[in-house]
Amino acid sequence: MPDYYKAWDKFGKQLDDLDNEEDSSATPGIIRATQATAMDAKQPQNAQEMMAPTSGAAPNTRLVIKGGLRKQLSPAEELKQQGNSYFVSLEYAKAMDCYDNCLAALSAEPSRDTDKDSEMRKLVLSNRSQAFLKMKVYQSAFDDADEALAIDREHVKSLGRRGQAAFYLRKFKQAKLDFMRGLQLSPDDKTFQEYLKKTLERLQKIKEESYEKMTRRVVFTDLDSLGFDENSTRVPVAELHLDQE
Repeated sequence: MPDYYKAWDKFGKQLDDLDNEEDSSATPGIIRATQATAMDAKQPQNAQEMMAPTSGAAPNTRLVIKGGLRKQLSPAEELKQQGNSYFVSLEYAKAMDCYDNCLAALSAEPSRDTDKDSEMRKLVLSNRSQAFLKMKVYQSAFDDADEALAIDREHVKSLGRRGQAAFYLRKFKQAKLDFMRGLQLSPDDKTFQEYLKKTLERLQKIKEESYEKMTRRVVFTDLDSLGFDENSTRVPVAELHLDQE
């Protein structure tokens, strides 16, 4: 496979991390090959012309370059696209600067289409959350994803990003809720499956450790000194409900 195909394939995989809403009609130019008709093609006059080698293009084929009109982008849209470009180049700090400016532009110069502005705000917040995750700034990642979900509570990527941030912040109950909801919306998502499994394991481990500490504390406590006597009722701790907020 040529190197430039590999480069585009890698670029496409990096874009999977981001939310995009690009319009294919905005492509700057379209190259189209068309077959020339018999009237357009120059007819060979003799056998020598018929046997003459052609250029790299197929015989009787011409390339027509149709100039497409580039869609006029707003300042916010330009900043979003620039931020995405920095992201796939692994320049996360620069990407976040663009996302910051994009959100500021949306607030300073809102368009007439409030739904479109809300959609872009959601996507930019979610993308910035992903950039924060890459830089391990988990509280900011959590806050951005949470704000995106306030706009669209079923945005799958924001659920995953808030869940991951919650996991690393040790907010395991919140992480569990996000991953379970994510799997309801996207049942085959491997990332949700893996993180939910790790989250449940962490919750179980915390429960076992806390139970052990409490049991050890009761065993080595002089209950008589605390006012308990042999007639006191002792209730074993059967299950702990821990709050990880």
